[in-house]
Order: sequence, then C-alpha cells, then structure tokens
Amino acid sequence: MNVEEYLASRRALVDAALERALAAADGVPPRLHEAMRYAVFSGGKRVRPILTLMACEASGGEPQRALPF
Repeated sequence: MNVEEYLASRRALVDAALERALAAADGVPPRLHEAMRYAVFSGGKRVRPILTLMACEASGGEPQRALPF
C-alpha cells in the first residue's frame, strides 16, 4: 500500500466515525445540525485524526479501536 492509498483508507475510517457521530439529529435544530456537519466535513479536518490512527498502529494497536476519537 502506498502513502496515498494508506491516507485514503484512514480518511475513510475517520469519515465513517464522524458520520456515525453526527448522523442523529434528534433534539438538535436542523439548522444547527447542518452547521455542525458543515464545520466537521469541510476540507482540512483529517490530519490530526489520521495522525492519531498512525500513532495507534505504530504502537501495535488496531486503528479501529482508536475510534471514536
């Protein structure tokens, strides 16, 4: 696996965890939920979570166990 494939696979893990965390909008006004999703899913928000997954793997852990953050 090259670096681009690795980053893409880890981004998919991060995106899936974020999607689960922000999927339910029960009790949250729709406009606020929309703003929350926009803030989280706009570009440039994946470096720190991916570094966390990398640190987990470097220490012998499973990246899925580091989620949710």
